[in-house]
Amino acid sequence: MKELVFEGTTLHYERISIDSELGDSIVTNFYLGEETFTRRKYIIFGEKITETKPKWVFRLWFDVESENWTKEEVRKKIAREMALLNRKDEISRGEII
Repeated sequence: MKELVFEGTTLHYERISIDSELGDSIVTNFYLGEETFTRRKYIIFGEKITETKPKWVFRLWFDVESENWTKEEVRKKIAREMALLNRKDEISRGEII
């Protein structure tokens, strides 16, 4: 997983290959922070295992490391997704307008 700093926020991202009927394509998943969860070793019983995973926040449906996209275009796409992410927080605080 690679690291990217966008406007003071540290995001991690990974490129994933998706196979479909139309051909192969690469998408980019972005993560912010980590999630911790506990599960049992076996479905119902066994010792508890605590794991941490990166927290998925959004996906861009193209390869951000592709030569076909300029830095400005990639920055604009990430800025839009970050604005939508911040909008979710605003709505949860009751800031509708």
